[in-house]
This record gives sequence, C-alpha cells and structure tokens, in this order.
Amino acid sequence: MGSKDKTPSTGTETETDTGTDAKLIGEAIKLLRTRRRRKAFELCDATGITKGMLSSYETGRKLPATSTLLSVLRGLEMDLCDLQKAMDFLQGKSEQLAVREERKETAKEREEQELGAAVRVVMKHFLAGLHPLLQAQVAGEGTGTGKAGAL
Repeated sequence: MGSKDKTPSTGTETETDTGTDAKLIGEAIKLLRTRRRRKAFELCDATGITKGMLSSYETGRKLPATSTLLSVLRGLEMDLCDLQKAMDFLQGKSEQLAVREERKETAKEREEQELGAAVRVVMKHFLAGLHPLLQAQVAGEGTGTGKAGAL
C-alpha cells in the first residue's frame, strides 16, 4: 500500500491525497531541476541524498520529508515559492514560470549576441590599427631600413 496521511479536519486516513501530492511535488522538483539544467547526480551530490531517493521523489513514489524537500530546493538554489509556482504551472494555473524562463533564455541569447558584436568591433579596431604597422614593417624590410621585431 502507499503512504498514508491524516486529514487534519476529520482525522481519517486517505491515500489519494498523499499520492497526488507526492506525484505533483515530484514532477515540480523534476521541472525545477531540469530548468536549472542540473543532472540528477549533481543534485544528489549537493544535497547528500541518493539517486534512488531522488528518483522516488521525482516519480511520486515517495513524498519527501520537509527537511529533505528544503534541502533539495536549496541544492537547486530555489525556495518554496519556486516550488509552488512550478506546481501551479504543472496544474495549468500559471504560465508565469514558462514566460520567465523564456525571458531569461532570450536575454541570455541577446547578451551573447551583443558580446559577440562587441568582440567583432574591438577586433576590427585592433586590426585596423595593426594594419599600418604591418604595412610599414613590410615596406621597411623590402628596402632594408626596417627593424626586425619592430612589432
């Protein structure tokens, strides 16, 4: 049988709530881990849990203890708010997580393009400044008046 949880209002045990919660939390952990581009073994090394434990949490077979859940979130450099947003996203309640991640990726791509453009401009100016020196050295070597190693 699966794990049981006591419902606070009635004191009766239910299995479906815990199973559903475990599955949703597990899917949210996996979503957050993949969004952070962390491999399972990296997260396990950071948190001290085994790969088998992480797998059982991510598949919803087991519900992590609160301290373990917090440790996993810390290993991902996230908090309970991020977990809640991931759970909302998985339930179709929020598109904010996807939009935010898309914005980050777009901003990173834009930053890389701008950096590439800046490097090209610097190289162009460097080469433009180097060109006359090279021409002068080549012209000087041809007449015998140039100095070797002038650059």
